[in-house]
Amino acid sequence: MLLRYTFALSTGVGLRFQLSDRVIARFDYGFGVEDIDASGNRIFS
Repeated sequence: MLLRYTFALSTGVGLRFQLSDRVIARFDYGFGVEDIDASGNRIFS
């Protein structure tokens, strides 16, 4: 039960944050064109 709960938590809510972090990292270090702050707003540099 604990393993299933941890798996569901990591693939459910956690997945959203992980994808957000990857997008931010991609824009910051990959392209370096725009940044996304905590509220999801795009900041062009």
